[in-house]
Amino acid sequence: MAKNKLYFIGYGHMAEAIYQRLDKSLFENICLIEKDDDRRISIDKKKHGKTQLLKSLQGIKFCNSDIVILAVKPNQIKSICNEINSLIIEKKDLPVVISIAAGVTTTSIKEIILFKKISHIFKTF
Repeated sequence: MAKNKLYFIGYGHMAEAIYQRLDKSLFENICLIEKDDDRRISIDKKKHGKTQLLKSLQGIKFCNSDIVILAVKPNQIKSICNEINSLIIEKKDLPVVISIAAGVTTTSIKEIILFKKISHIFKTF
């Protein structure tokens, strides 16, 4: 069985909490995509093993066994979804998308993104 690739788009505190509790052996590759230079330096100091740390989605090609966690600020969801759309070449290559963006509904993401396999996880207190 092929292992999934996992992409965290944005790597703030919520994404880091999820990452720290993952069974990393379940994934062929894990990519942390963080555009902020200072945050990437901070992440790099934590020594995340074989996990890749990237500045952008450039060069990524998704496939249907991939999982994408949208962990960006709500005002960035639309541009990130459009960027993901541009990286999907064929319908058979649709990744599963999980959003942890506060206040962003799956309905609003489905209006932007090409595919419909979307979950939204966010707990409010």
